Amino acid sequence: MRWDPPIQCTFRRATKDDTIEGNNVKAGDMVIPMWGGANWDPEVFPNPEQFDIDRSNTKPHMGFGFGPHFCAGAELARIEARIAFEELLGRLGDITLDESDSDLSHLPSFASHGYRKVSLRFSKIR
Repeated sequence: MRWDPPIQCTFRRATKDDTIEGNNVKAGDMVIPMWGGANWDPEVFPNPEQFDIDRSNTKPHMGFGFGPHFCAGAELARIEARIAFEELLGRLGDITLDESDSDLSHLPSFASHGYRKVSLRFSKIR
Protein backbone atom coordinates (compact mmCIF):
# COMPACT_ATOMS: atom_id res chain seq x y z
CA MET A 1 0.00 0.00 0.00
CA ARG A 2 2.89 2.39 0.62
CA TRP A 3 4.88 1.50 -2.49
CA ASP A 4 2.12 2.00 -5.06
CA PRO A 5 -1.34 2.59 -3.57
CA PRO A 6 -4.32 2.01 -5.86
CA ILE A 7 -5.74 5.45 -5.04
CA GLN A 8 -3.13 8.13 -5.69
CA CYS A 9 -5.09 11.24 -4.79
CA THR A 10 -8.42 12.67 -3.76
CA PHE A 11 -10.13 15.96 -4.43
CA ARG A 12 -11.04 18.30 -1.57
CA ARG A 13 -12.35 21.84 -1.26
CA ALA A 14 -10.56 24.13 1.21
CA THR A 15 -12.85 25.18 4.06
CA LYS A 16 -10.71 28.16 5.10
CA ASP A 17 -7.87 30.34 3.85
CA ASP A 18 -4.49 28.76 4.53
CA THR A 19 -0.90 28.58 3.33
CA ILE A 20 0.60 25.21 2.38
CA GLU A 21 4.34 25.08 1.68
CA GLY A 22 4.28 28.79 0.83
CA ASN A 23 1.25 28.51 -1.46
CA ASN A 24 -1.84 30.51 -0.61
CA VAL A 25 -5.07 28.54 -0.62
CA LYS A 26 -8.38 30.37 -0.30
CA ALA A 27 -11.56 28.96 1.17
CA GLY A 28 -13.44 27.25 -1.65
CA ASP A 29 -10.31 26.41 -3.68
CA MET A 30 -9.99 22.85 -4.93
CA VAL A 31 -6.97 21.01 -3.51
CA ILE A 32 -5.69 17.59 -4.51
CA PRO A 33 -3.83 15.70 -1.76
CA MET A 34 -1.46 13.27 -3.48
CA TRP A 35 -1.45 10.25 -1.15
CA GLY A 36 0.93 8.37 -3.43
CA GLY A 37 3.53 11.12 -3.07
CA ALA A 38 3.08 11.35 0.69
CA ASN A 39 3.98 7.67 0.91
CA TRP A 40 7.40 8.53 -0.53
CA ASP A 41 8.28 11.26 2.01
CA PRO A 42 11.92 10.55 3.00
CA GLU A 43 11.33 12.16 6.42
CA VAL A 44 8.80 9.41 7.18
CA PHE A 45 10.17 6.56 5.04
CA PRO A 46 13.97 6.49 4.75
CA ASN A 47 15.02 5.41 1.25
CA PRO A 48 11.41 5.62 0.00
CA GLU A 49 12.32 4.44 -3.50
CA GLN A 50 13.56 1.13 -2.09
CA PHE A 51 11.00 -1.68 -1.91
CA ASP A 52 11.59 -3.32 1.47
CA ILE A 53 9.09 -5.95 2.55
CA ASP A 54 10.68 -5.91 6.03
CA ARG A 55 10.39 -2.13 6.43
CA SER A 56 9.73 -1.45 10.13
CA ASN A 57 7.50 1.63 9.74
CA THR A 58 4.79 0.47 7.34
CA LYS A 59 1.82 1.74 9.38
CA PRO A 60 1.95 5.49 8.62
CA HIS A 61 1.26 5.04 4.89
CA MET A 62 -1.60 7.01 3.31
CA GLY A 63 -2.92 4.17 1.13
CA PHE A 64 -6.31 4.27 2.85
CA GLY A 65 -6.50 8.05 3.14
CA PHE A 66 -6.33 10.12 6.30
CA GLY A 67 -8.49 11.68 9.01
CA PRO A 68 -12.27 11.90 8.59
CA HIS A 69 -11.97 10.66 5.00
CA PHE A 70 -10.07 7.50 6.00
CA CYS A 71 -11.37 4.49 4.07
CA ALA A 72 -14.29 2.95 5.96
CA GLY A 73 -13.45 -0.44 4.47
CA ALA A 74 -9.74 -0.42 5.40
CA GLU A 75 -10.01 -3.00 8.16
CA LEU A 76 -12.17 -5.29 6.03
CA ALA A 77 -9.65 -4.97 3.18
CA ARG A 78 -6.80 -5.94 5.53
CA ILE A 79 -8.72 -8.96 6.83
CA GLU A 80 -9.70 -10.09 3.33
CA ALA A 81 -6.13 -9.69 2.05
CA ARG A 82 -4.73 -11.67 4.98
CA ILE A 83 -7.23 -14.50 4.48
CA ALA A 84 -6.69 -14.54 0.71
CA PHE A 85 -2.91 -14.76 1.08
CA GLU A 86 -3.14 -17.42 3.80
CA GLU A 87 -5.41 -19.56 1.62
CA LEU A 88 -3.44 -18.98 -1.57
CA LEU A 89 -0.05 -19.64 -0.01
CA GLY A 90 -1.39 -22.61 1.94
CA ARG A 91 -2.68 -24.34 -1.19
CA LEU A 92 -0.11 -23.49 -3.83
CA GLY A 93 3.62 -23.88 -4.21
CA ASP A 94 5.78 -21.14 -5.63
CA ILE A 95 4.14 -18.15 -7.29
CA THR A 96 6.11 -16.33 -9.99
CA LEU A 97 5.42 -13.48 -12.35
CA ASP A 98 5.08 -14.58 -15.96
CA GLU A 99 6.99 -11.66 -17.45
CA SER A 100 6.40 -12.87 -21.02
CA ASP A 101 2.63 -12.48 -20.56
CA SER A 102 2.54 -9.41 -18.28
CA ASP A 103 2.37 -5.70 -18.99
CA LEU A 104 3.34 -3.88 -15.80
CA SER A 105 2.87 -0.40 -17.23
CA HIS A 106 0.30 1.60 -15.31
CA LEU A 107 -3.19 2.07 -16.66
CA PRO A 108 -3.67 5.69 -17.74
CA SER A 109 -5.34 7.39 -14.78
CA PHE A 110 -4.55 10.46 -12.73
CA ALA A 111 -6.27 9.38 -9.52
CA SER A 112 -5.75 5.62 -9.40
CA HIS A 113 -3.08 3.07 -10.22
CA GLY A 114 -3.36 -0.37 -11.68
CA TYR A 115 -1.32 -2.50 -14.03
CA ARG A 116 -2.39 -3.36 -17.56
CA LYS A 117 -1.86 -7.10 -17.16
CA VAL A 118 -0.34 -9.25 -14.41
CA SER A 119 0.04 -12.94 -15.22
CA LEU A 120 1.16 -15.32 -12.50
CA ARG A 121 2.37 -18.90 -12.65
CA PHE A 122 1.76 -21.31 -9.81
CA SER A 123 3.72 -24.45 -9.12
CA LYS A 124 1.97 -27.73 -8.42
CA ILE A 125 -0.94 -27.59 -5.99
CA ARG A 126 -0.02 -29.12 -2.65
